Amino acid sequence: MLIIEDLRTKRTYWRSTKRGVKYKFEAGQIIMKFGEQLRSSVIKEYEWSYIDYDGLKALLKLDGPKGSEKRWTEEKETKFIDALDAQLDRVYTSRRARRERLRGALRQVAEVDDVVARLDSRGPWAELASEWMTMFRLRRSS
Repeated sequence: MLIIEDLRTKRTYWRSTKRGVKYKFEAGQIIMKFGEQLRSSVIKEYEWSYIDYDGLKALLKLDGPKGSEKRWTEEKETKFIDALDAQLDRVYTSRRARRERLRGALRQVAEVDDVVARLDSRGPWAELASEWMTMFRLRRSS
């Protein structure tokens, strides 16, 4: 598959790369293969959490000794499915961990909002009164 982006219309679309099909592309179009587009859009911070597209693509190739019949076998299918499952588990685990980190951060924000709301409901002098009460208790206890 090719990804074509037309710079004039700001439209992006896909075209098949079937053998023997020739395309004419106009000036102002960016043509990119899917793998190249995927590699160029990776966020470095999360690079380890992406699917290994190149690795999976390599498993799909029908390689074999020269002169042998290149066929998709049960063994190749099992190997590919196992690799795909491992990749999907890795992506799912990283997304779940990120979601939990975000939930923790949201809980902290909610706690801060709750404290601010309680202070706001007491009025502007409440904080000063609270400090005076604390100082008063300290003096009484000494």
